[in-house]
Amino acid sequence: MVSDSSSSWAGLGGNCAADYATNRRPIAGLMIYNIAYLGYKYLSTSPRAYQMDLDLTLHEISHGLVFSNWLYADYLDENGYVRGK
Repeated sequence: MVSDSSSSWAGLGGNCAADYATNRRPIAGLMIYNIAYLGYKYLSTSPRAYQMDLDLTLHEISHGLVFSNWLYADYLDENGYVRGK
């Protein structure tokens, strides 16, 4: 976790391990929260703050396991071949 209110990001996510022996699919990801932007920092119990933190978490998980720039080259086409860059 980081606490930096001068930065513009609330969270970062990315892939850190892939199964290159079989299909190159991501098997682990990393998330970093900037707690300066999270609702719980203010001890908020509002449903909106909780939903925003949950949405951020799901968004960063998607970067770690599916949608990252460096993963696109490893996507498979309809025939199971690596698409490449």
